[in-house]
Amino acid sequence: MTGLPYQPQKIPPQYCRRIFVRCACTAIVLCLSICTKVSAQTRHIEFEHYSVEHGLSHSASYAILQDSKGFLWVGTRDGLNRFDGYSFTVYGSNPLDSTTLASDRILSLFEDRQGGVWIGTEGGGLQRYDRSKNSFMRYKHDPHNPWSMSGDYVGPVYEDKAGDLWIGADGLDRFDRKTEKFFHYRHDASNSQSLSNNMVTSLHEDRFGNFWIGTSGGLELFDRGVGSFKHFTHDERNPKSISSNAVWPVYESRDGTMWIGTFGGGLNKFNRATNSFTRYRHDINDPQSLGNDQVSAIEEDERGRLWVGTFERGGLNIFDP
Repeated sequence: MTGLPYQPQKIPPQYCRRIFVRCACTAIVLCLSICTKVSAQTRHIEFEHYSVEHGLSHSASYAILQDSKGFLWVGTRDGLNRFDGYSFTVYGSNPLDSTTLASDRILSLFEDRQGGVWIGTEGGGLQRYDRSKNSFMRYKHDPHNPWSMSGDYVGPVYEDKAGDLWIGADGLDRFDRKTEKFFHYRHDASNSQSLSNNMVTSLHEDRFGNFWIGTSGGLELFDRGVGSFKHFTHDERNPKSISSNAVWPVYESRDGTMWIGTFGGGLNKFNRATNSFTRYRHDINDPQSLGNDQVSAIEEDERGRLWVGTFERGGLNIFDP
């Protein structure tokens, strides 16, 4: 944590949104790549392709979820799809029907422990799928209602161990399911313990109960008891600070190590004892360094290796820490 006043990194919101979508796409490819690599050691792998010709609403897929019932949900640029192993059921928006999706552009999918499927959209807020009615409940921003969503661009959705639902929108929202009210945590320039930046990119509760939040203005450690944030931001004078304020994936490996991917600063390993970071970056003179400093996804395989997805020409990287 730096002792200097926090200065948010200026990233245009529309650019952040494009990056979030690209991160989601890369994460899908990364998960498929790991499964394929592990299985390929014993048998020949073939991909079966599904496209609009097979009933998929759009060929650009942004989010994938297999729910507890076995259904595969696919969020695309134009609609939500539910696959039962044989065919797709497509859900779209209808401005004349409030029980449909509020937006066709799906950015995130999440299933809570009660089996509820939550859908984050671009411009349409948060949606919850009602299995019994085969319909959707909409949660949108209402400027006249302080208990509504903070914004209608919804990125990550996450349920913590206490059962609270957290949403990255225009800041961080906590949803109270009993009252159906949203409680907001946003950046406040007059409060040094407020959220660093309102562009929330990732949410993760680690094994110790620490709640980590990635933003486009740094990494946050959130104290839910008092509602304050501890900031981990880039300091050019400190080589052990996080390498970039533009945080994207936050990942905990099986040994409890926290890994943070950044847009422009490569990969970081967090040292809990010293609150410091070890940086892993692209080096043009080292062919075995990270392929690109724009890290979009992190996953661990059964051998403990990290698979790191990057943008542009950085490709897919395998790292044995």
